[in-house]
Order: sequence, then C-alpha cells, then structure tokens
Amino acid sequence: MIPGGTPTSRGLDCMIVGGHKCGTSSLKEYLSAHPGVATHPQLEFTAFSRKGHSEAGEAEQLERLTGAGGGRLTLAKHAGVYAEPFALDRLRLASPGCKLLLILRDPVARARSAFRMESLKGVKQEPFGEVMSRVIERQGQKDWRAHVYLQMGLYGKWLEEILTRFDEDNVKVLFLEELKADPEPSYRECCQWLGLDPAFSPDLEARHNVGADPRSALLARALKRLQSERNPLKRATRRLLPESAYLRIAEMARNANRDERDGGEDPTAIDERLREYFEEDGELLSRRLGRDLPWRAVRSAP
Repeated sequence: MIPGGTPTSRGLDCMIVGGHKCGTSSLKEYLSAHPGVATHPQLEFTAFSRKGHSEAGEAEQLERLTGAGGGRLTLAKHAGVYAEPFALDRLRLASPGCKLLLILRDPVARARSAFRMESLKGVKQEPFGEVMSRVIERQGQKDWRAHVYLQMGLYGKWLEEILTRFDEDNVKVLFLEELKADPEPSYRECCQWLGLDPAFSPDLEARHNVGADPRSALLARALKRLQSERNPLKRATRRLLPESAYLRIAEMARNANRDERDGGEDPTAIDERLREYFEEDGELLSRRLGRDLPWRAVRSAP
C-alpha cells in the first residue's frame, strides 16, 4: 500500500531506471521479447514521476501492468527515474522488492544524444557547443538544459541516491558500450540475475530510440505542437483511439523525420570542458563499482 491508503498490486519485479539516452529502450525491447516477461506498450512508464503525479494514476498504471503479467516477470522502464529522487521514493514505496537496472554510457556522448533528441522533439536550439558552454558557465541558474545535458550525466551522484533507497543486491549497473560491442553476455547476465531462462535469444542487433537529428526542424516543431496536451486535435484523437494505437502513430510520425547520421559540429571544441565537468563524478562512480569505466579505459589506452 502506498501513502494515502491507495491499494497496489504486488508491485513491479524489475524497472529499467536509466540512464537517459543510454540504451534503455533497446534494453527494454531485448528483455521484454522474453516469453517470461510482461511490460507496457508506451515508451516510458511514468507512474512515479512528479509531473502530473497522483496516487490514483500511479496505482492504475501499476494494476494495469501487474494485472496483465499472468505470473510473468513484470518489467517497466523510465529513463529519467534515476535522476528524480521523488520518483525513486515512489517506486520504493510501491515496489520495495523491485530490482533496478541502470544502464550508462560515456556522459559526453550521452549529452550529445540528449541534445539531438530535444531537437528531434521540436525544441529550437543553438549549436551544441554554444549551448554546453552557456549551461556550464551558468550552472547556478535554473535551466532545464543544465539538468538534461549535464546533471543527468552525474551517474555517481545518482547511483548514491538509488542505493540509499534500494538494497545493493537489487541494483545492477550495465554499460551501453559493452552491450553494443558484445550484447549476448550482457543480455544473458541480466536474464540470470532476473531469474529468466537465458537460453531464449531475441534480436540483439536491433537498436531502438536511437539519438537522431530532425530531417526538418520545421516539421519537428509542427509535430511538437500537434502532440501538445493543449491541442484539441490530440484530445479528440485519444478519445477515438486506444492509447497504444495513439502512441504508435505519434512515434511513427517522429521516426519519419529522423536522421541518424551525425552531421553535427567538430566534437573536440567542447568535449574537453565536458570531460572536466564529469571527471570528479566519474571517479566516484568508478570507486563505487570497483572497476574502470569503459569510456575512461578507452581514453587511457596506449
């Protein structure tokens, strides 16, 4: 039971909690292909997030997923939960025995991918280097870009937040670099950790929700307006179509405008400043995990 007396089901068995733009969608697709797993149709399971949160809505989403599980392992995914203490608290209260999967990548590459995603979503932005320089210089000021592009890459900090709420044995950290280089060992390791038969093999070559630029910035902004909750056309469409169908149509429209080629600026100009920003937190994460980080190992190799 969560605070306020709202009854819940047995709770989630596992949740992919992040990191943001670190391969969470691909990891969800790989694991949810397993016949022993039940998951949700939408890209993100937002039941625990502060934005628009209500206990009734949280309980309804949980009941919908766990009720459809049929004895299978229930898996949810929300890439931003790891950097949202409120959501971590709600998850712990609703599903105290939940196992957490935290997948990470080079924080500089993650920042670039997040920047591209926001452009694809229709956000008008200056070039990446200019935006990063500005948010680094104005860290004390309130700016959503500082959180999304910089602070969400402070993995050591956020892992500490997770471990104050969940038992260390119920938290598993993966790395996108290792999953991409050789996906099968990471997938099988996850299956064994979750108690799933590791003999089942999904398509581990497929990539999902990959960072991309918009083919047309004007079209991206038009789609953003169409998907606004204030848009009467969106409200009417959602009354006529099941939620899963509406979500598929919205995703298809955005995918049609995707350009996965990296046509951005030379990365060397801003990368050094970003690596300095993430250095101390990277040391914290490395010590906590007792291992070197894949992106740091690559840079230090002769």
